Order: sequence, then structure tokens, then C-alpha cells
Amino acid sequence: MSDAAMSWRYGGALESAPCLPKHTRTARRSYDRDGERLVRTTVHLTEKEHDFLREKSYRERRSVSEILREVLREQFPELDGEDE
Repeated sequence: MSDAAMSWRYGGALESAPCLPKHTRTARRSYDRDGERLVRTTVHLTEKEHDFLREKSYRERRSVSEILREVLREQFPELDGEDE
């Protein structure tokens, strides 16, 4: 057994566990207000777009994701099941 593992187990100098707790290693699913499952994606923005979204989010006290979903629904009404 390594010295680091022993000192953690027996109250030595190390204050944190040598590995993450089980609940932080498992994938968590997040759901929006409608109960739909959310997925994570990466969007590449210019610095100006990024700053605008962050400021708008702060002013309106809403998440950036919520603002982007609103814009997507406005541009693509079929996302809500509505037909033009």
C-alpha cells in the first residue's frame, strides 16, 4: 500500500480521499421544466456573441441555455410540434 493511501486512511497529512466519491463519478441526467431530458453540446461563438449572451443572461436572470432554446424555438417552430 502506498504512503499516500495509508496516510489518508489513518488520519495523516492528506485531508481528502484519494479518489472521487461514487456519486460524482456517475453520469447524472438533467431535466428541464417540461420534464424532457437535456443533453450537453458545444457551441462555438465569437467573443462578441459570447459576451452578449452572458450579459443578457445576467440582466434577465436566465441561463444562457434558456435564451438559446428560446431563439431556436422562434426560428424553428417545428421544434414545439407546431407547423407553419
